Amino acid sequence: MATDGSNIGINTRLAHSGNNPRDYFGFVNPPVVHASTVLYPDAASMASRSQKYTYGTRGTPTMDALTLAVDALEGSAGTIAVPSGLAAVTIPLLTFVSAGDHVLIVDSVYHPTRNFADT
Repeated sequence: MATDGSNIGINTRLAHSGNNPRDYFGFVNPPVVHASTVLYPDAASMASRSQKYTYGTRGTPTMDALTLAVDALEGSAGTIAVPSGLAAVTIPLLTFVSAGDHVLIVDSVYHPTRNFADT
């Protein structure tokens, strides 16, 4: 039996992805972090931007666990989770479409996408 995890079935991977009890004080699953505002210990810490989590919609430990689980399940690297449907649509557009390019979008598209494309 391989020890590198290559023979692990999908159900086992699903059950264990995103779990790291060492990071969560022995709890099996990561805690759900509901956050918007993140506090800094002092103004210098805020100015240096050295803190990993700076605002809830920019990431939380829960989002990190989710993206690591998706990476493990899909064999991907660098999965990102975004806070809204519009962000999920515009990030790929801004990544792959350049000024002057044309994009065909159906009339029945998610309405915020239509607004974004029309501006």
